[in-house]
Amino acid sequence: MSELFSRPLPKLIAVVGLQVLILLSVIGFRQYTLMTRDTVLLVLQTTDPQAIAGPDSAPVRYEISTVDVSTLPGDDEFMHSIYVELGETEDGTWQPLALHSTRHRSYDNTAMIKGDYIYAGGSLGRQRYTVVYGIEDVYVPDDAAASLPSGSGHTIAVEVKVDRYGQSEPVRFVVDGEPYPLEER
Repeated sequence: MSELFSRPLPKLIAVVGLQVLILLSVIGFRQYTLMTRDTVLLVLQTTDPQAIAGPDSAPVRYEISTVDVSTLPGDDEFMHSIYVELGETEDGTWQPLALHSTRHRSYDNTAMIKGDYIYAGGSLGRQRYTVVYGIEDVYVPDDAAASLPSGSGHTIAVEVKVDRYGQSEPVRFVVDGEPYPLEER
């Protein structure tokens, strides 16, 4: 057996094979999340479609990027991550229902999205956290940005796939119900 790996060709084949397996597992995990998980529609804080146009645009902020621990049921203390339990509203968008330190669900027919939090302050008994989900660095590519509506007052959302571990993957933008392509920085 040691003679087999003393030759350069079998070593090269073994190393390349291992790299291919690692690459396929990374790609496969993302594709598995995109194909089999819950689809949620998260509304952005901005109402100006030009704010999401092109790679030079600022990272997006979702309505669920700021959560108030004092107004949502669930846990009050978190270690490193926070799980935001989302429920679908009548208009098809998803809003926070509860906050958890683990993947525990309080309600049926919900989705859990995991994020890292930063204490954002509070007053009068309110505690607010800014939550980063890892899906903020997205934009509409330049070729599609020309067809975005102009002006403010639009409903802008991102369609996101969420797996059972709370990991999320952005799929596309939705502006006033119309889909637009999405790219990540």
